Amino acid sequence: MFSDRSTMHRFLLENGAGPAENIRADLVLLEPFFRKADSAMYDVAIAGAVHPEGAASALSAATGALVERVIFLSLRHGPNPLRGEAAEAFWNDHARERSADLKSLLWRRHTGTLEAGLGAQSKVLEFHDLVWKSIGEPLWHSFEQNRWDSTGSSLRLIIRANLLEAIVHFAGFILLGEEERLATLRPLMRLLSATVPIGASRNDENTWECITA
Repeated sequence: MFSDRSTMHRFLLENGAGPAENIRADLVLLEPFFRKADSAMYDVAIAGAVHPEGAASALSAATGALVERVIFLSLRHGPNPLRGEAAEAFWNDHARERSADLKSLLWRRHTGTLEAGLGAQSKVLEFHDLVWKSIGEPLWHSFEQNRWDSTGSSLRLIIRANLLEAIVHFAGFILLGEEERLATLRPLMRLLSATVPIGASRNDENTWECITA
């Protein structure tokens, strides 16, 4: 299943409230996610390639939570980090309850503003349908190509939901021209193109775990 970047680009450029040059610049930040969807593999950066302080700052800015520390968990098994036996072993080790996840925090902080800006419920549903069909569904299916054990399946759902919630809000605020909200989400979109946040540790809500290769 392939993404449909042209439909999303056209919709946001034709209907977005902000200047076209700003919309085009923000669309560049969505490009890695279209690529990942089309490749049917959500690749992540190698261990050590993402700066932990920058990751903590991006998560804090987007969610409003105090993220003091980010731990990168490496699968250490080559260029296909979310596939095969390495992924299964990883999920067995790390699929445990979280004190918070990205989706719930983004929803709590941003969804009221997004839905109020979109207006009628029919407009909200239309927008969500556009995002789902153009990038959400193919990105979701890119994870289905991986092999998962029963323990890992629950974590896979958390990861996919985290990613899609971020994309929905970012695209929505591009449409609305909500510059202040976009400013809090741009660092997160850059982070998500390189690593996948699982969520806050059950034992320390200020420490988050993210996946690297």
